[in-house]
Amino acid sequence: MLSPTQTAALVKQFQSIGAALVIQPPRGLKPYDLNVRLDRKHGEHFTLALQPDAPDIRVLHADRADRHLVLHIAGETGGERFLCGHDERHWFAAAIGKRVTTVLDAKRALLPEPLADAPPAIVQRRHNARFMRQGEWFFVPTDRDFGDQPIHRNEPIVRRRGGKPHHCAELLRFGGEPVVIYKGKEYDDTAWAAFVTEPGRRLTGRVERMVKNPEVYVRGPVRHPDHATLVLRGWHRLYGNLEAVSVGLSFYD
Repeated sequence: MLSPTQTAALVKQFQSIGAALVIQPPRGLKPYDLNVRLDRKHGEHFTLALQPDAPDIRVLHADRADRHLVLHIAGETGGERFLCGHDERHWFAAAIGKRVTTVLDAKRALLPEPLADAPPAIVQRRHNARFMRQGEWFFVPTDRDFGDQPIHRNEPIVRRRGGKPHHCAELLRFGGEPVVIYKGKEYDDTAWAAFVTEPGRRLTGRVERMVKNPEVYVRGPVRHPDHATLVLRGWHRLYGNLEAVSVGLSFYD
């Protein structure tokens, strides 16, 4: 359990990047829960709900000018690391799958494989000669000729079920796996056919047909309510960041 001194130190380190941190009582059975919330008292702020036996928690590095920090939550196998910071309009937290200690290394760990060799000056910028970024999506320019390939218009892209989609003015999609999302569960074509033909089955919710893990290219404006509109001049290959999955993180993007 955090002592008053440790709690005060954590709060102060978040304040150093311009963020508010509120330590809360536990919710559910998870040892800890990191989130970003909005209320009248604190505005948009980080919350950290902790069980009495929660592991040691500390900030490894804070970059005040960049408004980011690396938070480490200890564990038997090295624990978890989170990049917490401000991106365009909002605070965010992203789980990092590598044992990073600095903000720069955490940002590099989120880069998709084709951008892994990017120099520090490029890693720190959302728009540069190698890529353009909007939230968790990276757009890498390509000179590939697509001929008369049919173009999808105003097409949504989303990393996680239930997330806010980014809408692309023009999109090309190749390959991937067709799936159906129903009430938060994913089905492939075979499983869905079996599900809907069960005796007495009646669909009562929204059915979403999507393509999982396709190769995607985007052109034109890309819009999202939490980000400035990004305008892609020419086709760009789409890549998602390498954010890790964490049971202790509730807020994404």
